[in-house]
Amino acid sequence: MDLDGRDPVDMIVRLRPGSRPGNVISRLVTTYGAGRAAQLGGRILSGVPQVGRNLEKLVAGSRFTPSQTFVDLGKAEGYAARMKAGQWNWNDPANKIIVDSRGTILSGHHRIVGARLAGIEIPASGIYTSGIVQTPEKIRSWTQVIFE
Repeated sequence: MDLDGRDPVDMIVRLRPGSRPGNVISRLVTTYGAGRAAQLGGRILSGVPQVGRNLEKLVAGSRFTPSQTFVDLGKAEGYAARMKAGQWNWNDPANKIIVDSRGTILSGHHRIVGARLAGIEIPASGIYTSGIVQTPEKIRSWTQVIFE
């Protein structure tokens, strides 16, 4: 399958940072119609495990539990780039990950994903455990978090 001579998987990989896979799907619908776009769209998204997909593989083994359902790719990649370049200060209160006593993330989903993308271990000093406990209906699985 191809789009203007390009493999759909290759097409989405080459999107500029910050682009969303949904924009590609919209273009496919306009160009090929809904049925064909659905076929191509499924192939595109299955070919790029971190974009438009859940984060299960990327965060496998994480000791943290998410409480939101979306992580912005551009934001997480921006954090990852700063972390890789040594420009991240985990001791800065604004950069700390805040979790409840059970490890449910209250603030810091993008920082956790950024650290995983950068291949960096989050130091103990970068985590603050709050006395607040997240309500059960807010607790998610990483399989429910979309990375786009």
